[in-house]
Amino acid sequence: MGMNRKIKVLIVVYRLKIAGAENVALSLAKGLNKEKYEPIICCLKDNKIGKELQDYNIRVFNLNKIGRFDFTVLFKLLKLIKKEKVDIIHTHSFSPNLWGRLAAIIGRVPVIISTEHTVATVKTNLHKIIDKILAKFTTKIISVSMVVRNSILEEENISPDKILTIYNGIDIKSLSVNKEDMKKKSGSLGIDLSKPVVVSVGRLEPPKGHIHLLEAAKIVTKEFKSVQFLIIGDGYLKPQLEKMAANLGITNNIIFAGFRSDIADILSLADIAVMSSVREGFSIALLEYMASGKPIVVTDVGGNKEAIENGVSGLIVPACDTKALGEAILYLLKNKDIALELGRKAKRKLEAEFTLTNMVNKIQQLYDECRNRRKYARFFWWDRL
Repeated sequence: MGMNRKIKVLIVVYRLKIAGAENVALSLAKGLNKEKYEPIICCLKDNKIGKELQDYNIRVFNLNKIGRFDFTVLFKLLKLIKKEKVDIIHTHSFSPNLWGRLAAIIGRVPVIISTEHTVATVKTNLHKIIDKILAKFTTKIISVSMVVRNSILEEENISPDKILTIYNGIDIKSLSVNKEDMKKKSGSLGIDLSKPVVVSVGRLEPPKGHIHLLEAAKIVTKEFKSVQFLIIGDGYLKPQLEKMAANLGITNNIIFAGFRSDIADILSLADIAVMSSVREGFSIALLEYMASGKPIVVTDVGGNKEAIENGVSGLIVPACDTKALGEAILYLLKNKDIALELGRKAKRKLEAEFTLTNMVNKIQQLYDECRNRRKYARFFWWDRL
């Protein structure tokens, strides 16, 4: 490698869209030291936000994957690896981890990194077997929380030395709020700022547990009749959830605002931020809650307990426990001084531990360690071919 040549990192994701794993991958690509690294984004399908990366001079390749068993993806990846002379491949989530690692092994990419964004218990037995085999040829596996790491160890019996936990991080600077716009924005959302506002951010799909949130909302409305639950996100469950709200008699208390990109602005309108998930890895939405400085209620899933300390920087309730969720929201609405202190401590913890800079620095350090280890290794399996 020439002295002036940048280290090429091929980051492989499933879709280019605003979502948890994809957000982490895109933030990494933007945050890498461009004097040393050249990140290249490759999505298996659906490039919806690739144009935004042009401002960062990051190239994007869309493989236009069709169906589950589109083996042309493998050949397209191999062609890309060869053409770009990729030094590091970094894949995110199961499908990219499968196709990306296979291509990297065949294409003899020196460093293969994969990130696991959710617990292994949700994988099928076949997926677990595939991951266990591919792990043997993977330089390092990043888990986004200790809960994710432990689930991989238990479910897939992968060597503990192979897995490193690096928490997700967010760019605090990008979450600045335009306070002059707030009154106008609250009006467009149908929010009355003189009444309590509870915000929940997450796609309208089963893992996010919105049915429990609506049931908890019913409990809250018995004491706070004017409370407003602002639900941010889209998904196929929306008609079912709207019908459920009507059946519970709380339609007037629920606002389904759809997908929004102005989460920081919306959280600034909130009195409380709530997460009712039944499954998580390490939630970006929770980090956004923490950055807002608002009091938080979360369920005890994934890495939530690693981000929030119960009773210190937020309240943690059991997943699927509607009564506990409702009572926690009520407690914060009734005890505003305590709630504000919880929010302040959550923000301080985010600033200390879960920034984008922290995440990127740790991943860059891992890249360097893996490359140095590869440089001086003598008996990698492909060296014997």
